Amino acid sequence: MAITTRTMLAPRWAFWVFAALFVAGIAALVVGANNGSPPDIGLLTASFLFLMGISQTGVVFCAMTRLVKAQWSKPYHRLAELSTLAFLPFAVVGFLLWQEWQEDFGPGARREPAPAVRDTPSPRDLPDPGRT
Repeated sequence: MAITTRTMLAPRWAFWVFAALFVAGIAALVVGANNGSPPDIGLLTASFLFLMGISQTGVVFCAMTRLVKAQWSKPYHRLAELSTLAFLPFAVVGFLLWQEWQEDFGPGARREPAPAVRDTPSPRDLPDPGRT
């Protein structure tokens, strides 16, 4: 008697839902990049670093379980490596966008000088105690 294994597959509609969300996200990125307003480089940098950190958990998980020779974790190695590779396209696109926008809005960007501001008031600006 042949043993058959039953695999769990996601419903077909789930693929189309996630594909539509992906396309909507790419469209939002394109529209946001072309609307003329300056991008928030801080938000882009924070999001990029957060997602890089999340994606590296797969590498850390694999490294730690292999160092301690955990036998229970072998089925999870592929899943952990896949979590890291799944972020690769987003990392490349995010890095390229960050580099592009960094020139215009980053620390080395050309800005108009701020108006001169005095730190302390001059004696002329203080009220005269003799006059009331």
